[in-house]
Amino acid sequence: MHKIAQVFRFFIVLALVAAGGFAAQAKTVQVDGANDATFRDSIQQWLNGEDLVALTRLATMANDGNLAAQIFMGVVTNGVAPHTSSQLLLHMSQEQRRLLSRFTTGENAGKSWLEVAQDRHPLAKAYRDFDDNRLYQKAFDYLFAHGERFLASEAHTRYINQGGFSTALRGAEKGHYDSVSKPWLAAAVRNAAMLGLSKPSAKLREMFDGVEDAFSDTGREFHFWGRPYDAIFDPNTRKRIGYPDTILSDPALHNRLRGLVVYDPRMAPVRQLCDSICPNSASGCGIALRAHISSYDRFWNKSRSPIEAFISTKDYRKSARFTGDMRRLMASEPQTPSAVAPLSVCFSDYMYGK
Repeated sequence: MHKIAQVFRFFIVLALVAAGGFAAQAKTVQVDGANDATFRDSIQQWLNGEDLVALTRLATMANDGNLAAQIFMGVVTNGVAPHTSSQLLLHMSQEQRRLLSRFTTGENAGKSWLEVAQDRHPLAKAYRDFDDNRLYQKAFDYLFAHGERFLASEAHTRYINQGGFSTALRGAEKGHYDSVSKPWLAAAVRNAAMLGLSKPSAKLREMFDGVEDAFSDTGREFHFWGRPYDAIFDPNTRKRIGYPDTILSDPALHNRLRGLVVYDPRMAPVRQLCDSICPNSASGCGIALRAHISSYDRFWNKSRSPIEAFISTKDYRKSARFTGDMRRLMASEPQTPSAVAPLSVCFSDYMYGK
């Protein structure tokens, strides 16, 4: 395959695996027990970072039949959002994990939260079915249609692995895209022949007509962040050879990236995080954060609330736990934080927990 096609295929996977978004208006999910005062108080404790206290209270409520507590516990303790409370469970004994991850009393003892809750609400069924390769597309459609965007990365990975780009474009035709993923989809529509796709529908061509794609000059700058196409990652040093030197050696590029951090609407979660962790050098922090992560689309998606039915993304991002969750999320990146220290010592220190 031509080199540019290989590059395109590689980077569109990075983008679409976490394209997270729903262009149409999402329906509101109503769940019994969600307005219970004890449930809301426990959710606030969780947002404050008091995981053990909050989850212990919620587990009691879930055992007693509170549906909202069952769904929330199923989402945050079963690996859906591993950079949140799942980290707490990793350091517990098997018995402690059992008390927080499944029913311990009554006829449902031993069953997982979602295993029982799926018979009471389609939201719980969608989260449970998402792990089944035969059912995930229907589950994905339900979650997106109801504003639950957290699992978009995993869904698009399966779409591309099992059905190729054509499946991803069919999702786009249903409105499964946002401002971050839209340039990649526009590029796929325009380069369908190069990717071996059938001719996009007239509806798709009209939807993406005039949309700047990810391989335009400005689109490439936002999505690749000054990183050359052929940048090689050295697993021994855990650094990309020659990067971020390409940013440091080009003052004009550095300034353009700073402008994106400060003004681009798509950088809102980066601004919120960096304003909190590096208030005196937030723009430098933002440049370093983008240079550290492999795909901004994944960060964009995972910076959302893990379950919008109970916690809005706005409240999640301004909560005390947001900075810790994002550090745990980015800790899975292959690159060492020290590689971007020349761009922001503050960000590097944050990643090392200093």
